[in-house]
Amino acid sequence: MRVGAHVKKIIRAFVCLSLCACLLSSCALIGVIKKARESVGGAPKRDENHSVFSFDVPQEFVDPGFVDFRVSRYLYLMLNETQQNAYRIIYNEIFSQPEKIRIPKMSEDELSAVILAVKYDHPYLLCMDTTYSFSLRGNTYTLIPDYVDDVSVCIERSKALISRAKALVAEIPAEAADDYEKELFLHDRLCEGCVYADDGLCATAYGAIINGRAICEGYALAAKLLFDLTGIESVCVRGNGTEKDGMTVAHMWNAVRLASGWYFLDCTWDDPVSAEEGQHVVRHFYFNLPSSVFSRNHSDYRLLDRIDCENTEDNYFRRSGLYCEEDTWEEIMEDVISRAEAGDTAELMFSSQALLEDAMIEVFEEGGINYYGGNGGWRRYGYSSDPPVGGLYMEFYE
Repeated sequence: MRVGAHVKKIIRAFVCLSLCACLLSSCALIGVIKKARESVGGAPKRDENHSVFSFDVPQEFVDPGFVDFRVSRYLYLMLNETQQNAYRIIYNEIFSQPEKIRIPKMSEDELSAVILAVKYDHPYLLCMDTTYSFSLRGNTYTLIPDYVDDVSVCIERSKALISRAKALVAEIPAEAADDYEKELFLHDRLCEGCVYADDGLCATAYGAIINGRAICEGYALAAKLLFDLTGIESVCVRGNGTEKDGMTVAHMWNAVRLASGWYFLDCTWDDPVSAEEGQHVVRHFYFNLPSSVFSRNHSDYRLLDRIDCENTEDNYFRRSGLYCEEDTWEEIMEDVISRAEAGDTAELMFSSQALLEDAMIEVFEEGGINYYGGNGGWRRYGYSSDPPVGGLYMEFYE
């Protein structure tokens, strides 16, 4: 009996030692995991209750090393606090192209809004695609971004883009008196140097400014970069556009803030190609429109209840004295046509589609243009219109 009791004591002691060893091993493993988590910038940690993950969220935006100008981050301001935290984490890490980025939990729609805001607030961010995957564990998302190229290639593109954009901004004439004139110069230079094309890096500012080929997204991002460098506040707006054939397609444009208020600007639709000899022609039908006019063929965007775009003072045609109303259009039309010379172009905007149609009938179908004169040596003319916004474009040829 005594021997049996002694054996039992030995067994109990062995079991106790084994349990202690397991506990020590577990503590060591937890310590390793903790150190690994602490070594990752912005990594999650447990709060005092050991139940919910919190974040060491950066409060500032880190310069990737080549951004020496103020960036307008209007889309960032539209996000809630959790989204803004994720936005800052992503921006500060994305240029080094990490495989994974840990961010706070939010809905999938909220995460999508964050990704788009980071991309569209920073036109020089060329590495991040809009596609991505993620995993959710507890209150933490692990974001797995998709990248368009490797780190060195993307950084060099970003530097080249900013350098070329700065060169364009440096071309703004010294006599440009206000932000309107600076905006107009940059709008025209962008449209002159780019054609609509769906290839390569066409959805980026790099495609528009460096390659001279872009879709609407590239035009809008390029415009925002140029305005950021000029100190003009702007934002890229995603929505739909209804084309002349009635087809509604996904589209992008800008909202721009001047001293007189906010305006809508669509560089893509101001950059058509002339039917005459395929010449590249810049127009201004969508330069600083109020929402009451712009919304006639632009829709499904969220800025109308955030930004008051009912300003008209700095609309291109009002500033240029080419805005036609019921009691002024004949005088303006006569002045424009009588002064036109061969090779000239002219643009007018009418206060309504009905007034535009009446003017076109009188001037072109009933021969009024001959009455207004052709002393500038032109013998032929061409014209086109953009009825939704009341725009009329004319070309004069020998």
